[in-house]
Amino acid sequence: MMDADELALVRSSLCRVLRGTEAAALPTALLESGWADLVDPGLEHDADPDIDPGAGAGAGSRTSAAAVLAVLAEESGRGLVPGPALDLAVLHALGLPADDVTAVVLPPLPARGPAAAVAGVRFDGGLVVDGFVLAGAGRAKRLLVATDGGVVAVDPTSASVSVVPVGGLDPDLGLLAVRGTVAAGGCSVVAGGPRVAAATAMARRFLAGQLVGIAAAMLEATVTYVIQREQYGRPIGSFQAVKHRLADVHVARCAAEDAVAFAWEDGGELAAVAAKALAGRAFLTAATHCQQVHGAIAFTVEHELHRYVRRGYVLDTLFGSADDLTWELGERLLASGTVPRLPPL
Repeated sequence: MMDADELALVRSSLCRVLRGTEAAALPTALLESGWADLVDPGLEHDADPDIDPGAGAGAGSRTSAAAVLAVLAEESGRGLVPGPALDLAVLHALGLPADDVTAVVLPPLPARGPAAAVAGVRFDGGLVVDGFVLAGAGRAKRLLVATDGGVVAVDPTSASVSVVPVGGLDPDLGLLAVRGTVAAGGCSVVAGGPRVAAATAMARRFLAGQLVGIAAAMLEATVTYVIQREQYGRPIGSFQAVKHRLADVHVARCAAEDAVAFAWEDGGELAAVAAKALAGRAFLTAATHCQQVHGAIAFTVEHELHRYVRRGYVLDTLFGSADDLTWELGERLLASGTVPRLPPL
């Protein structure tokens, strides 16, 4: 298990890699920086539904892996890094060795319920793919597609698969749409059905961490702005209405941060759903209040705030938005008839 000083060194190292690497080269840069030794020590098994990621490495190694993944998620959100770091996190959850030639196909958006977690539908050994891959997917020699029955590997060069840029609300994210129908001979199962749930929980934890990083960066930038910006001879940060707005953002961010930390520690599906719902809510609160406090300047392309708003809205939608996951939580609680013990927030 890492202590605080070791984790600070990891954070510093990851920040240098994230800020100094282009999207397509990010997985390679992370692997060259010792990613596999940090996250998957001793991982030599094939993907198997009955094997935990990091099996054989001990509980301390799994805890360290979660800490490293949490830092990577938060810093990639804070730095608006478009690279496919999420791909490495999902490979870890699937129990597959990390590599720089695999891209994970994210589910289509918007979607609610089970459809929010899969990007493929299997038929007679074949596969219909409909989803997205992150920036830099041109590096990929295989695509991993989650289905209701397991995770399937697909050759991205197949003539039946199209990969086209999306653009959309956040062109800087570099999303690409992946669609096509692949025959039985063009795909193979690499992980069983139980692994889909593990990969989905990992993706939600990772995205939640990114959203918390975005909310934190927006709050920090806004605090700096309200200290410097003056109206009526006073910094606008001295006005009570401004203080109340930023206090709301701070409370939402802190609650989401604790929920995400618990989700990484817990490792379960329900905690991941709750963490992403709270992280999405924290981002939406930050986007509303920080935009309002900045005023008109935040609508200009010269100011950086709009980049955080755009990125956050897209990440909130992936694998279920804050509203959809809150709905899903309610349905789960009604179905189970129990309320789990809540972590301290």
